[in-house]
Amino acid sequence: MKNSSETIWGLQPVEVGMNFRLAFFFILPDSGPSSWGNPVYASESLLESFEPGDARKDKWLGTLTTNTSTYRYIYKYKRSFIADSKVIDEYAIVFRLSELYLIRAESRNEQNNIAGAISDLNILREKRRALASTTIINPLPPLQSTIEQTRLRPIILNERRVELFTEWGHRWFDLRRSGTIDAVMAEEEKVKGGVWTSYKMYYPIPQIDIDANPFLVQTPGYSN
Repeated sequence: MKNSSETIWGLQPVEVGMNFRLAFFFILPDSGPSSWGNPVYASESLLESFEPGDARKDKWLGTLTTNTSTYRYIYKYKRSFIADSKVIDEYAIVFRLSELYLIRAESRNEQNNIAGAISDLNILREKRRALASTTIINPLPPLQSTIEQTRLRPIILNERRVELFTEWGHRWFDLRRSGTIDAVMAEEEKVKGGVWTSYKMYYPIPQIDIDANPFLVQTPGYSN
C-alpha cells in the first residue's frame, strides 16, 4: 500500500488505467497463465519454503482454479487495473523496513553477533505469524538463541526468500553471492525441463554494445 508504515522508498504508478505493472504481470486472469501477458505462477519449491503458520503464504499468494489445474500466483499487489486513474492505492515498493531487518540480521551473523541476528529475525517473524489454530498450535515460532552461525546462514537466506520473493531479483542475487546458485538451479531446471550450466548466473552483453565498443568481450558461455 502506498501509505504503508513499512515503506522506505516507493514509486507511484504512472500508466493510465494500470496499477504497478508487476501487478498486471503476476495476477493471473481467470483463464490461467498465458505467454502473452501472465506467464508465471508460484513454483512448488517456493510454496514448500514457507513454515507452518507463516501468514505470508496466504496473504501474498493467490489461488486460481481453472477447468484443469490449480495455480498459486503472486498476490503482493492486489489490483492490476485502476478504473479511475485518480484512485491509486498501491505503489511500486523498492525498499521497505523488512529488508533492513534482514540485511542487519545477516551482517550481525557474519560478525558472530548471533543473538542480535536472531533478534532481528524474530522481530520480522512475529509480524508475519498467523493466528494459532487447532491444526497449527504454534505458528511460525521464534528462532532459538542456540542456533550456530553456520546453521543460521541458510535460515536467513530462506527468510529472505519468503519475505522478498518476486521483489527486484533478490533471490537471484542471494543465490549468487552465497555460492549456492549451482546447487539450487540444477534442481530447479530439472523441474522446468532444462539443464543448468554455471555461466547462466551472469548476463550476456548485448551485441549492440559489443558492436559499439570493440574492447568489450562477450561473457563466457554466450559466444557462438
